[in-house]
Formats: sequence, structure tokens, C-alpha cells
Amino acid sequence: MVLSTKSPNRATRPKSIFFKGDSPTVLLMSARARHIVTVTAFALAAAMLGGCSSINERMGPVVADTLPAWAGGLPKDAPPRKGTPEYDAYMKEQERKRLEPAPSNANASAPAPASGLNPVH
Repeated sequence: MVLSTKSPNRATRPKSIFFKGDSPTVLLMSARARHIVTVTAFALAAAMLGGCSSINERMGPVVADTLPAWAGGLPKDAPPRKGTPEYDAYMKEQERKRLEPAPSNANASAPAPASGLNPVH
């Protein structure tokens, strides 16, 4: 006794929701065509990501300089970027400060005042 109305030799395919009037079934892609499409998609994605790296190299410093500090940008007291005229002036100022003699402090050798707490042993 046969309970199924489908013939056992016929392969079942998913029904098409796009081509309702043309064909009741969707034709499956061969494995070779599917692999070509997959490789092409990955190659296209890699090329797009590779193109972003050259943009980021030029845009990164500009974006970092224009972002406010609260959003992750540079703080106000950050030194200027290397290679700019401001950087050269900044380095000259740092060198001038380094060569200045340190102010003499008469109390530098005196011990720190006690805080009023006894040490715990």
C-alpha cells in the first residue's frame, strides 16, 4: 500500500516565491557556479577593505584632531603633531625648560611633616 502521491524518483526542490507564473520550482546552482560566486564576493570585499586603509591613513589624524576630548579626541594640552611648525616651537620650549636651572628649595632636605597618625605595627 502506497501512502504518498509523489513519485519516489522525482527530486523535491523548494517552491519559487518570485517566479510564480514561470516555474513551480527553483533551479539549484551547480557547486562550481556557487563557488565562483563565493570567491568573487570575498575578493570584492577584500578589495573594498584594502581601499579603506589608504583613506584611513590620511583621514585618521584629521578626524582625531577635530573630535572633542569627551568623544575620544585629543585633549587640549596634548602636544602638537610631529612635522608641523607648532611641533618645532613646542620642542624648542621644552628644551629651554630642560636647560633652566631648578629653583632652590631650602626645605627640600627637611622631612615631611607628620600627619598626626601613629604608625600601625
